Amino acid sequence: MASETEGDHIVAKQEARCFLRERFLRSISSVVGNSATYRMFENTKVRARFGGIDIDFSEVFVQNLETPIGCHPNALLRTTDIISITFELDTDAFLNSSEFRQTVSSASASTFCGGSSSQLRSESHHEDCTKA
Repeated sequence: MASETEGDHIVAKQEARCFLRERFLRSISSVVGNSATYRMFENTKVRARFGGIDIDFSEVFVQNLETPIGCHPNALLRTTDIISITFELDTDAFLNSSEFRQTVSSASASTFCGGSSSQLRSESHHEDCTKA
């Protein structure tokens, strides 16, 4: 009986991780093509259009990179050199995008944390479930 409860807990934890991973990947996909400001080490700020990130999250592909010493049509930025990325989003277009609507519609977390399936749970609540 105890192993059955433990097995259910492991399955619920895996499903929560899957949900969060999918949400994260959809978020990354939704900002491809948007302009962003990249704050780098050495107090450097550069601007570029976000093109994507590699599978290991070690490099960010950018286009139209504007640096203090010149412009580059295409570049790879190492994530270890980036402190933060600030995206310039058209919030109306983003909120109406299919990626956002799909994320919101799948955000019901009754499978992961219990509760009513009509509730939209915050990400911090999902994180609490994965720590259990």
